[in-house]
Amino acid sequence: MPKTPSAVLTTVALATLALQGCGRGDANAAGAGGSHGAAGSDATPAAASTVRTASEPSDACGWITAAEVEKIVGPLAGPPKSVDNGCLYPLPIDTLTARRREAGRKLGELAKQLQKQFGTPTETLPDQPPPETAVIVDVAVSDPGQERGMAAGFNIAASWLDDRAAREQRAADTTSPPPPPRAPEGWDRFLPSLNVLSRELALGVGHLAVRIVLQTPVVSEEQALALANQIRNRIPDLPFRSEIPPRAGGARPDHDPCSLLAAAEAEPVLGKLVVPPYRAQQGSYLAYGEGPSCAYFTAGHRALVLTPTWEYGGMEVEAIRGVGGLIGQIAPELLESPADTLDEPWEEVGGDAMTGELYFLQGERLLKVNYLASSTDANGAVQLARLAMRRLTAP
Repeated sequence: MPKTPSAVLTTVALATLALQGCGRGDANAAGAGGSHGAAGSDATPAAASTVRTASEPSDACGWITAAEVEKIVGPLAGPPKSVDNGCLYPLPIDTLTARRREAGRKLGELAKQLQKQFGTPTETLPDQPPPETAVIVDVAVSDPGQERGMAAGFNIAASWLDDRAAREQRAADTTSPPPPPRAPEGWDRFLPSLNVLSRELALGVGHLAVRIVLQTPVVSEEQALALANQIRNRIPDLPFRSEIPPRAGGARPDHDPCSLLAAAEAEPVLGKLVVPPYRAQQGSYLAYGEGPSCAYFTAGHRALVLTPTWEYGGMEVEAIRGVGGLIGQIAPELLESPADTLDEPWEEVGGDAMTGELYFLQGERLLKVNYLASSTDANGAVQLARLAMRRLTAP
């Protein structure tokens, strides 16, 4: 049966949660960093328990100053303020917005008169105030795997709203679909839009996501891009640090995740490392001295993350298969595998649809590789996994 709008929105939310895995969590927990220098080139893998990191501002309004915003969009109507979806920079009400609000006010008065005269139900009266005229800026640590899951959820919901005639027309159309729009220079990708009521520019580069919401018609997309570029250029090209302890079941003290792949081995595939390989949160590039993962950070806020498991890796793969099979029914494109098991140091390889990671299993030794926000593709990730798995599975 066709989905109602409320059912669609509910399913979008559930699909997004399921396909995203964990959310932004650690992104707001970064603090001051250590004091390590640039990446080394030793042939022997070595862990870096401390690493140079960038610090996040104390609130959402610290990514870009009011003066910098004014230089791009013009004078503000007041000081910036933190809101649920970022930092709001208020702007003077323009003529067009003022006319629309006046028209809305008159319609509201008319509705009240109709209610008084004919008993129109109160629920039908407009009672939502118009959004404040403003530019809203939001910056977050992002994950292309989460973004891909979110996009898949919205595509599923859109298919439910589709009618049969539209599907038949698309099936009969033999022309090639237009290529996806290219992200502006200095950015990797466009992000799925989260705002349907306002214009929004959402861009990602590596592990960073920047959203500019335009709640005014007088700020152009070119100005929004200038704001996004200004924010990106102000953020040091270094990892952020997580202050949240790793989840239970992380790496044991005698199991160093950074011992599996040396900087000199990673750099031919990833490019020059900005900092030495460092221990990180589970599956994340956020630095943590006792983390179970190891991150390889390169320019452009990009990082490849290795997460080894020395014990009970088979049980984890069983869980991955279970969730992956369920998600594969609604988003099979998330389960593509770039390698086979022939003559490789693993007996099974696959993709984790929850995180976008590749996994490689040999016995109970498991290696997961998060490469989607790195400087390489799946083939490069497999090449590095081959080196790391030989050490992980060594007696």
